[in-house]
Amino acid sequence: MKFSLYVYAIFVASISSNAYAEQWYSMKIINKSYDNINISPVPGKCMHTWNVPYPSEDVKYGSESNFDISDKNTIFACDDKEKSTYWKIVATNGSVTHEFQIGFSHKGFSSPPGWYTRIEESSPGSVRSATCAAPDPAGAIRQQDCLNFYVPNVPEYGLIRIEI
Repeated sequence: MKFSLYVYAIFVASISSNAYAEQWYSMKIINKSYDNINISPVPGKCMHTWNVPYPSEDVKYGSESNFDISDKNTIFACDDKEKSTYWKIVATNGSVTHEFQIGFSHKGFSSPPGWYTRIEESSPGSVRSATCAAPDPAGAIRQQDCLNFYVPNVPEYGLIRIEI
């Protein structure tokens, strides 16, 4: 009886220790094109902290918004599955409004093996640039183009910089 309780305790501990294997990312969205942009979060999948900025944030021309997001790797539901979230952007110049979405995706690939991160835009040309902090071939962390491209091995709290 004692042995079976011991085995059960180890099993439960191993499940709960893997239940929230999160990775954090530091996001910076910079407005270099519009009088104002409004950023509001849209639910994605397999994300722990995605609802930022909450409920939304206005960013004037020349300013930026900084926030952190985290994915999750809960057992069964999100274990080794793609993690994603989106932000609805309403950009205005005077009375002209442009709406689009920016997407974050973190996905595992088998060849070459590892986890890859990308920023995507729903309307081509809406995002001026997006870079993700990742190791270069020599191992140094530097900002690499990740707008519509997957970048491998973005580190914990790696900066993701998006210019609109």
